[in-house]
Amino acid sequence: MLKRYMRWLHTRWPAGTVEKLPEVGADGATAIPGIRVVGDLAGIPLLKFSADTGARAVQAILREPGFRPGGDTLDLAIIGAGVSGIAAALEAKKAGLRFQVFEAVQPFSTIANFPKGKPIYTYPTDMTPAGQMRFRASVKEALLDELEAQRRTAGIEPVMLRIEKIERIGDVFQIAPTVRAKRVIVAIGRSGNYRKLNVPGEELDKVYHRLYDPKEYAGKQCLVVGGGDSALETAIALAVSGAHVTLSYRNKEFSRPKPDNLEKIQMLLRDPQAPTGVEHPTSERVTTAMDAAQSGSHAPGSLRLMLGTQVKEIRADSVVVGDEILPNDVVFVMIGREAPLDFFRRSGIPIRGEWRPVTWVTFIAFFLFCVGLYTWKSQSSQVGFYYSLAYCLCVGLFGIDRMQRRRTPYIRRQTLTLMAVQIGPLFLLPYFILPALGQAGWFDAGVGKLIGDNLFPNGEYWRSFGLILAWPLFIWNFFTPQPMWWWLAIGFVQTFVIIPLIIRRWGKGAYCGWICSCGALAETLGDRQRHKMPHGPRWNRLNMTGQAILA
Repeated sequence: MLKRYMRWLHTRWPAGTVEKLPEVGADGATAIPGIRVVGDLAGIPLLKFSADTGARAVQAILREPGFRPGGDTLDLAIIGAGVSGIAAALEAKKAGLRFQVFEAVQPFSTIANFPKGKPIYTYPTDMTPAGQMRFRASVKEALLDELEAQRRTAGIEPVMLRIEKIERIGDVFQIAPTVRAKRVIVAIGRSGNYRKLNVPGEELDKVYHRLYDPKEYAGKQCLVVGGGDSALETAIALAVSGAHVTLSYRNKEFSRPKPDNLEKIQMLLRDPQAPTGVEHPTSERVTTAMDAAQSGSHAPGSLRLMLGTQVKEIRADSVVVGDEILPNDVVFVMIGREAPLDFFRRSGIPIRGEWRPVTWVTFIAFFLFCVGLYTWKSQSSQVGFYYSLAYCLCVGLFGIDRMQRRRTPYIRRQTLTLMAVQIGPLFLLPYFILPALGQAGWFDAGVGKLIGDNLFPNGEYWRSFGLILAWPLFIWNFFTPQPMWWWLAIGFVQTFVIIPLIIRRWGKGAYCGWICSCGALAETLGDRQRHKMPHGPRWNRLNMTGQAILA
């Protein structure tokens, strides 16, 4: 029963780790003034958003009070000639800045490496990105021609040079031995090194990270590792080409692929000769479309799913997956890429989720501050007023900040509700409304006296916190020299009737996320800090220690 409770409460939810990316603020700002990060690394990996971030970064630079264009030094260096980099260059050209674009491979290399004929969906369809770049084509080749035409028309010619790091020298940045600039925009995208399994044998020649021609593997034993569209499309293309495919994924069910790919996998599991295939690969790592008609004459292939398994070893003629040793000719590791983090580390740009010495010092100092604050608060009930006032100010001010940053109806309603609960029943009621009613004689006789004597004896109006904070969040109404039966009854109804009904109707987060003062602080003050928390299955399980403490 305990295991079922843990799964229901927390551990059944996704427990993936947070992707490590550079810490980026508004308009691509980083911890180093003068360096901005745009494109995929700054937000949603969609073409329009990438272009939007590039243009807005230049606009933000132009608004900087200390930015003075002109002189022999470049006003702006743009690292990366993808969509966001060229969008930034177009905006810099419009502003008359002296700039240069640097590219390590080729302009728009990510799009150029898409499979032939790949459909391109420029979502959101009703969005017009900031700046000059526009998207009209819906197929890879046409889109690439369109983007190249915009680049050439503006006279933007990237310098082919791989930038290894950015170094501040005085008031400028040096990005190459002979190149300095007043401002730098990093638009290099997430296309870093392929992620590795980190298992013995991964260095063997039979391990690949891209699929070029599925027909080469007809009749061979193939292992595909991964659970995204790249992995599924690789498995589908190989299976319809006559390969015997094992698809291994570490989780017990797929959660990321497109429904079409999942449906094709199911078709091939039922019938290896099903009339299906990969007509339009969506991944740049599957470069050739393949279906039964294109695959030519061959013996039927096969497909086997091994969900909830991990590769332990790759050998010359076999692989160890879970507890099984499988015959194997080739391995396709399709588990994504790692962002080019070393570039940012060399440049001194903090990485989200990485704890540096200053992070530890800040954490320890904040922890000691919280201990001191709690000790101070517990010394006297009179201190509670100032503590509650500070709590209200935090929830209110950071709540406003949250609504301004995340302008959605849900966030607005949730934040306003949390602010109202914190300011009303958790501050005004115990410190102003109830004392005023007491002074007016409302609790001196009749029903009022009955309520006052049982809920607020001796004018202890702070006990009204218990009307909102259920057991065990507010224990002071329960651990008393003499039983306070009214509060015991209220606590029982709250914990075992009202909150379960709320959870049944609106879900587990309804009380903590919309009513509780702890949740109020987490959703407002903590909203900007979520990425700093450890994530993953181990931390998910460790999070359950709170249940033991409360019990």
